[in-house]
Amino acid sequence: MDTNEMVHPSVWERMVKYPEWRPPSLTGFKRVPVEGELNRFKWVKAVSQGGSGRIIELPEYKIMTGSLEDQVSQKMITVGGPTKSETI
Repeated sequence: MDTNEMVHPSVWERMVKYPEWRPPSLTGFKRVPVEGELNRFKWVKAVSQGGSGRIIELPEYKIMTGSLEDQVSQKMITVGGPTKSETI
């Protein structure tokens, strides 16, 4: 089945920061660089289906430099996360 799903880069950041945290939906997936593209990643998993194998690939969402999302994430990294007054 084809999907339009992507993995947000915050998933990787959280996995690095909290090594014991692993989302069950990504069990068996590995984060690998996209060949020929700088700073682009995908999540890959080999699965067996009816005796034949196939590869599932989920692209990692790319935060565009200068976007509002980029500005917010940079602030969270710099400050160490949102303060209580910054959360909704």
